[in-house]
Amino acid sequence: MSRLSDHGLLPPATELKGIGWSLERLAFRFFWVLLLLCPFWWAIDSKKKLSRQTREELRAQWVLAWLVPLIGFWLANPASGFWRGVAAFFALCRLFEILITGLGTALKQSEQARARNLVTIALYAIQVTLIFAILYRSFTPTSFIIAGSPALTPASDFFDYFYISWSNITSLGNNIYVPRGDLARLLEVSTTTAGIFLLGVLLAFGIDAAKDDGSVTKAPAGAPRPPSTEARD
Repeated sequence: MSRLSDHGLLPPATELKGIGWSLERLAFRFFWVLLLLCPFWWAIDSKKKLSRQTREELRAQWVLAWLVPLIGFWLANPASGFWRGVAAFFALCRLFEILITGLGTALKQSEQARARNLVTIALYAIQVTLIFAILYRSFTPTSFIIAGSPALTPASDFFDYFYISWSNITSLGNNIYVPRGDLARLLEVSTTTAGIFLLGVLLAFGIDAAKDDGSVTKAPAGAPRPPSTEARD
């Protein structure tokens, strides 16, 4: 068991000791299992030889790099079934990573999967919006109908799906595009749930981080400096 912890395949014993509530310990172990399914963990955090600063830089690059395929699939708005499947696969992979990051933030992960600043959280919000816009187009291409259209005209433009996704994340939907069918309604509810989770958990962390940074007072000249905190993206 100790060898698995040393290689990062199990939660560090030091972190588990600091968790007194049994349900929280169970959630922490469950989070660690899900973490092993994340590509970013194998690409960055599993490499123990990398310095902390190097890993922080790679994490920031990972977040930015994901914008390229997400924007590409969103703008391409693929029509064929195969490319829709490819787009949906990449979108779901990134959504899983973001949700695991949110869970790590809620569990106060000290080193690995967690949000690190407000800029990163803003990028997550943009990516989640793009992800669900891609999923709408991939799974329900004709299920969001323009309200009041006599011919039941569906949303089709890439901006239409972005608008639907953004309105569901930031509010309780819109009155322009009406979902038809169980899958469309499920995606709409999932978008709103992800938005609540994103804004509730990650944004709350960002506010707390800003308060912590603002509460630090400048030490007088010659006074010993407090221990440095973890580097952030």
